[in-house]
Amino acid sequence: MKTLHSICLLTIVVMAGLALAWPQVVFADEDQPEQTVAVKQVPAAVRAALQRESTGGTLGEIEKKTRDHNIIYEADITLDGRKYEASVTEAGVLLKKELEERAEHEHHTRHNVWSFEQDKTGSVPTGWKVAETGGEGKLATWRVVTDKSAPSPAHVVAITANKNYGRTFNLLLAQDTSYQDLDIKVMVKAVAGQDDQGGGPVWRAKDADNYYICRWNPLEDNLTAYYVKNGRRRRLASAKVKTDPAAWHKIEIEHKGTKIKVEFDGKKLIDIDDSTFTEPGMVGLWVKADGRSEFDNIKVVEAD
Repeated sequence: MKTLHSICLLTIVVMAGLALAWPQVVFADEDQPEQTVAVKQVPAAVRAALQRESTGGTLGEIEKKTRDHNIIYEADITLDGRKYEASVTEAGVLLKKELEERAEHEHHTRHNVWSFEQDKTGSVPTGWKVAETGGEGKLATWRVVTDKSAPSPAHVVAITANKNYGRTFNLLLAQDTSYQDLDIKVMVKAVAGQDDQGGGPVWRAKDADNYYICRWNPLEDNLTAYYVKNGRRRRLASAKVKTDPAAWHKIEIEHKGTKIKVEFDGKKLIDIDDSTFTEPGMVGLWVKADGRSEFDNIKVVEAD
């Protein structure tokens, strides 16, 4: 028995020694666990952004998260009895602000904001797809670029190279979106183009050949609403707009049922009725022919 006992003790000692000597392997996630933080613990830029977004309401719990080596702060905000979730970068840039709460009739209002701050420059923004209507397969190059003049500096999405012409329509579609009645806003700046310049938002898009579009064209000094059906464009209404092409301008579309209202820089210019497309569809961006333009601060809200 003593011999067996001694062998057991020796085995335990040897195994313990091996455990201490053997190199330890630690598996760590790239993304760190979320952490609840107080308002006074967040950077000043984040605090300012959250206070701005919660003006007139209350700011709730704030969580600090690390995603793809980037720090993001997510906060609960209550406005007019509704709960929102806002995501802000460490630099204080608002990434999104979504309505979370379901109303009593179980209708869920969605709110999306794209500022492209989390997207890598030189890449197509995450969740977006390049397409075209009536082209020859020479897709325009859409990329996230830096522009310090942007409404939310410094990232924007832009056409950086474009060899198209004539009736080719260059598209960038948000793949996972589906809106019927909506309010969509986009900031746009014309950069270049001999045949065409400017551009605007797309909505209720079934695919690259069927959608509504409203575009600003500084070469023609106008703002025009169209629908594109089976790849063919038809004009719905147009208004004269003469403004600085090098500046950023805001296009806003409100579409409820068959009623479409269009504002340019806060002024209502188009009010029409059309029933070409009545089903939900994707939202996106549009530039004609050889145009090169930049877009920022795309905001879309599902209408009540």
